[in-house]
Amino acid sequence: MRRRRTLSEVLADARQERRLTQPELAQRIRVSSQQISRWERGIQRPNRDNIKLLADELGLDVNDLLGLALEAQAEELTEMRRDLADVRRDRDLLLEKFEELARRIEAATERLETESKERARRP
Repeated sequence: MRRRRTLSEVLADARQERRLTQPELAQRIRVSSQQISRWERGIQRPNRDNIKLLADELGLDVNDLLGLALEAQAEELTEMRRDLADVRRDRDLLLEKFEELARRIEAATERLETESKERARRP
């Protein structure tokens, strides 16, 4: 399955395609270049107003911009759900093995106690 691009990737690519530096884009939408950097690195997400400004400045449709990011998040969530299901199956198998082992230890302990009592009764 092809990985969807994140909002940060779309922003960085669109800015670079338009041959804008982070400081230039930042100046155009009135934020700091550090803020642009944080958005492009995925450290923070732009708020709704800044998403609109970014989309307008970069010639992108807001729905497409967010749609790409939301699809990536939905795919990541689906993958996490699959991983959780795998972990639960593994947990259930481990619990079954643990319970079987506990039964075997209990049976072995009972056998040893019985044998020990029998030996103690012998002259």
